[in-house]
Parts: sequence; structure tokens; C-alpha cells
Amino acid sequence: MSYELISTSVTSGLVIALGEAFPGITRYRETVPSQLLVYPHFFIHQLSLDATTERQNHWMMSYLVNIRFHVAADPSSVVGSLQQQLDDVSIKLLSDLTHITWDGVPVELRNRRCEKQDGVLFFFCNISVMATKPVKPDPLQESLTTNISTAG
Repeated sequence: MSYELISTSVTSGLVIALGEAFPGITRYRETVPSQLLVYPHFFIHQLSLDATTERQNHWMMSYLVNIRFHVAADPSSVVGSLQQQLDDVSIKLLSDLTHITWDGVPVELRNRRCEKQDGVLFFFCNISVMATKPVKPDPLQESLTTNISTAG
């Protein structure tokens, strides 16, 4: 199955999937001024996009996505075990975030992995979808008239 590509389709699918897995935790997909951030939160960042031509107007679009989970603005201020909280979220991400829904069809998240660094959890995954680019029909040819004269 192929999809008409819309630039926010992948991040929208991730926002919805995260909301289902983690209700009540804020999800961001755009840059937000730090003073407006609500903690804890997820931030979705598309790291790269590769496009491979499959046939005339069909491409395999491969996204590398990073979802960051922030418990607090200052991780040292977290009450309880920060590492345990990050581990719990990591396990839930790996078990519950296996696909996104795109136009009503599940699309698998591949190569899922988590890393912890400086009190932040990083979840990486690859998403590949076949996309089509709408092709405008060629304009109809206008009728042409010709005058042929014979030399006599």
C-alpha cells in the first residue's frame, strides 16, 4: 500500500501513539521556548529522511526519528530514582510503541532502541513507507492546423 506523503504524517502518527501509550504526558513535535515546557514530556524530532525511487512516481521514504523523554528541567531535582523512571518509560516505549497508524493502516517502527544520557531518555526508531507523488495529468494537446501549399 502506498500513501500520499504529507510532511507531518509521521510525527502526527507518533504523537497519537505516544498519547495512547502515555496518557497525560505532554508531547511536543515543534520547537517550544523552554519557559513554556511542561514536565515530564516527550519531544519528537525527525533526524533524517531518505527517499529511494521505486518506480515512476513512487518512493520509499525512510525516516530516522528520535523521541526524547524529559522527566524534569533539572534531572538532579527528581525525587526518587531517576534511572528507574527512565527504565520504566524505556520498557513501555519498547513494548507499546511498535507501530503508528497512517491513513488507518498500521506502519511498523523498526530498529527501536533506547539510550539514557544526562537524565534524558532517547528512543530511536526507523519508519519506512511507500509514498506517491500526485502526478498532474499532461495538458491536452491543442489542435493544430497546417497550411500546405504545393509548388506548381
